Amino acid sequence: MREKVLVTTPIYYINAVPHIGHTYTTIAADVVARWQRLKGNDVLFLTGLDENSAKTVRAAREAGIKDVQEYADLMAEKWRKVWARLDISNDDFVRTTEERHIKNVKSFFTLVHNKGDIYKGKYEGLYCEECEAFVAESDLVDGKCALHNRPPRKIQEENYFFRLSKYQDELLRYIEENPEFVQPDSRRSEVISFIRGGLKDISVSRPGLEWGIPLPIDSGHRFWVWFDALVNYLVNAEYWPARLHLIAKDILRFHAVIWPGMLMSAGYPLPRTIFTHGF
Repeated sequence: MREKVLVTTPIYYINAVPHIGHTYTTIAADVVARWQRLKGNDVLFLTGLDENSAKTVRAAREAGIKDVQEYADLMAEKWRKVWARLDISNDDFVRTTEERHIKNVKSFFTLVHNKGDIYKGKYEGLYCEECEAFVAESDLVDGKCALHNRPPRKIQEENYFFRLSKYQDELLRYIEENPEFVQPDSRRSEVISFIRGGLKDISVSRPGLEWGIPLPIDSGHRFWVWFDALVNYLVNAEYWPARLHLIAKDILRFHAVIWPGMLMSAGYPLPRTIFTHGF
């Protein structure tokens, strides 16, 4: 029987051109997609670019380009050319500045909001500008981000939050009952340990940003880049749920904890496998 199969890479930041790490992930996903096609399945191989990021704004300024969208368009073309040069067989290429993605993000957020899983609150803590994520003090090494070797910035601001903690037990039970959901086993154990440590609600917006998708319920806030970016996987909804999300280890928690919680809230089925490799 011919199956619909969705295979994805992460969507990549456009603050630089592709390097060997991006290429490793993309070629691995390409191999899987080609194999599934040889098996006779209806395959959608999805890759693309995460453009609604503070990194994009900084990179545009460093390049001397005032119009951020102009910079994004320039970089997108460079990425497309690299994958074409390598004969990557992706069927779609999603950009988070595309109208189809923006529409999806707002629709997805509305589902989560209508579920009662969005509320406004104050955040005070540490924020790594390179990760574009809030970090716990326990995750730091000598006071610096373990991935970027830079001290995070302490911020205090009013944000909208997603009730991730509400889905802690349901998510833990799902991962324990479905061993193939997070692979390899070492990463699965890491995720289980993290969830058992207790999930906190997460910020889904930041106020006063000049770039990004505005919240449907508050134009003074724009989506936190990760809530926005993860929804890219639903751009071709007829192929959902994904057969395989292929990711690197630094984005494991976003994909194996936050993303499933978001999907549970919005009423979507979870992907079959999230496979994590090294760098």
